[in-house]
Amino acid sequence: MQEFSELLSDNRRGSVAIVSSFLRLLESNPENIEEKIKLMKEAFPDMILVRSICEIIKSEYGKRGFSLTAIKKRFLDSQNMLIAKAVFILQKYNSFATISSSGDIYNTLKRIAQQKKLKVVLSIGEPAEEGVLQAKRLAASDIRVDLVLDAALAGLVNDADAVILGADGISDSCFINKIGSFPLLLAAEYYKKPAYIIANRLKYSDDLLLSSADSQEPGKNSGNICRKIFYFEKIPLMAKWIHQ
Repeated sequence: MQEFSELLSDNRRGSVAIVSSFLRLLESNPENIEEKIKLMKEAFPDMILVRSICEIIKSEYGKRGFSLTAIKKRFLDSQNMLIAKAVFILQKYNSFATISSSGDIYNTLKRIAQQKKLKVVLSIGEPAEEGVLQAKRLAASDIRVDLVLDAALAGLVNDADAVILGADGISDSCFINKIGSFPLLLAAEYYKKPAYIIANRLKYSDDLLLSSADSQEPGKNSGNICRKIFYFEKIPLMAKWIHQ
């Protein structure tokens, strides 16, 4: 149960890693599935992938032949197809600008780096600094990483061949991702750099809501000043969506 509690408080990894851990934990301990689904949806309200997987489990739970192993296999198979397609499209580039700690981006770049040298410029990802975690993983795959302040990333887009982003949710007109994604795409447009979003179709929703868009920072208000924290943002779909 401690491992599940730690998962619920994970604010550094992307939705693919979160879902993979969730499915693994459920498979090893399938007790109280409905309660765990409820807690996951409450802990990660902006991650459409978490919501989709929870709904799939909920709809199949109790039916004859219900298998968490089968659900996990379908999910992993769809992820493998997604990464293969992303590699096919992006392998022509030698350098990328990106943000946060997307598992889809990591797996794509890792596979491309098996074929040639890559360079990535990546932001730290304040306040949780998940970009530092991503940088370490990429560097371990023999990828050169320039780790920069969040505010500096957009100005360095001209040094990259392409911009790549993950997504926590995506629709026909917009997507949700880590704060700072919008200026990164605006910079790509300004510098005329190609931009791509790598995201499983399970992240699609025609009703994207940003639950954390207006949260006040406790104890930080003073007089007419109200400090607010923004971890995610809703961004116009101004990039090519790579999906399986």
